[in-house]
Amino acid sequence: MKTTALDTLLTNLIDQMDKGDLPWRRPWKNRRRPQLPTRADGQPFSGTNLWMLAMQMAMHGWSNPRFLTFNQAKDLGGMVRKGEKGCPAILYKTTEIEGEGGDDPKVLRFMKSYVCFNAEQIDGLPEGHYEVPEDLPADPDALNGFFRGIDFKLIHKGDMAFYLPDQDTIVMPAAEQFVDRDSYNSVLGHELIHWTGAGHRLDRKLENYRYRDCRAREELVAELGALQLGLLIGLPVEEKLLPNHAGYLQSWVRLLKDHPAELIKASGQATKAVDFLIQQSRQVRLPLPSAA
Repeated sequence: MKTTALDTLLTNLIDQMDKGDLPWRRPWKNRRRPQLPTRADGQPFSGTNLWMLAMQMAMHGWSNPRFLTFNQAKDLGGMVRKGEKGCPAILYKTTEIEGEGGDDPKVLRFMKSYVCFNAEQIDGLPEGHYEVPEDLPADPDALNGFFRGIDFKLIHKGDMAFYLPDQDTIVMPAAEQFVDRDSYNSVLGHELIHWTGAGHRLDRKLENYRYRDCRAREELVAELGALQLGLLIGLPVEEKLLPNHAGYLQSWVRLLKDHPAELIKASGQATKAVDFLIQQSRQVRLPLPSAA
């Protein structure tokens, strides 16, 4: 079976996790928050493509957020430089099959990977494709408004952060116990991803959390959800903000080595969680793209 660029990326990510590293956090150490990666038409990527391509930008030091396929670059008069390696991305598609004997049509969903290149790997594109948008300054009021717009129960006590499904409550240390407000909001975002998994919301079967593999899956969803949310609303995604637990990492590795596609599945569930939070927030004043 042919090995794709996505297969190679997943294998590398899992290998780094096996060494005790979270590779999607590491690139942002001591770096500014990257621009949101965009398609050739300027529309931002979302979901798994959002964090995978943002990670590639950070690791390669690219400031241009635009990504194009080889043919898109060629159609615009550009040419990918010899020796440049592309970045894997995922394309989700649906197709409808007519039902038999009067049955309703069946909708089949599938995904495939493709390769794209950053504009900084391509020569000869129209000038506008090399213009790098300016970083928007952080807007604490808009960020706080995002969280205020979500109707959830929050209690401040102790020195640990967690979500209690049976009480539908998030427990957090007091804000002053964190280094700064960004750190507080980042952890809160992680717990809100858990909150979306309740039975009357996205129903990720949190009652099975006591089982090791189920707990590993849910923590992976929360980790990837916090990453996507941070990129979308302007929270830092540096490694220091969310503590890495070796036990979780090893649980993820055990799960992912046998089933690498679980990483994509967890990212898809994280995307749904982020999209749910964005829809729930009644006071969003940031130009947030949909995470669907």
